Amino acid sequence: MKNARVICSHPYFFLSVLVIATLPIIYLIFSFFSSMAELNEIKLAIDQLQLKEQRLLNRGLSEENFISKMKNADHFYIDKNLESLIFLESETTQLEFQTDPVFKKRLHFLTGGENKLLFAEEGIRRCDIFQEVEERLQHPVEIDEEDLKKILCFIEEIPISPFSPPTNAPQLIIKNFELVKKSIGTDQEIYVVNLKLIKREGI
Repeated sequence: MKNARVICSHPYFFLSVLVIATLPIIYLIFSFFSSMAELNEIKLAIDQLQLKEQRLLNRGLSEENFISKMKNADHFYIDKNLESLIFLESETTQLEFQTDPVFKKRLHFLTGGENKLLFAEEGIRRCDIFQEVEERLQHPVEIDEEDLKKILCFIEEIPISPFSPPTNAPQLIIKNFELVKKSIGTDQEIYVVNLKLIKREGI
């Protein structure tokens, strides 16, 4: 009994007993958080696999959509929708009744076919499904802000108010684009544009 009292009165006895008593609890807590970590890792792995699967699915759908778009593309889209555009219509209207030779010369430039998009095909590359053609603008054209919206709308196939893109467009990618503001001594803002496109369409 004396030895028992000595042991019980030892300053570290109760601390040791407390530590030993809490070991199972600590183990359970550690096991719980370890399990939670493993579960989180497993969940993360599953989420990543699902995300990868969805990306592959979306990629497959995108490829299918792209191939379908190429097959249905209008081979004469540029001729019909870009080379037919008329630019600087507001200025043309203002110049119609002018008699000054300078104004008449300007009107002839705007209405005589000189200020129109005219592309030349270069560097044609073909594969089994589609072909890729470089379309180079043969000469710069003068446009205003509304004309620029219309050109970009028809090339990028995105609505730009008040314009909407035509249907059955091939894939058009702007390879080079130059836009320079021109000073003509009036309040109207006029730009000179020059560009080169890459056109992709089905064979």
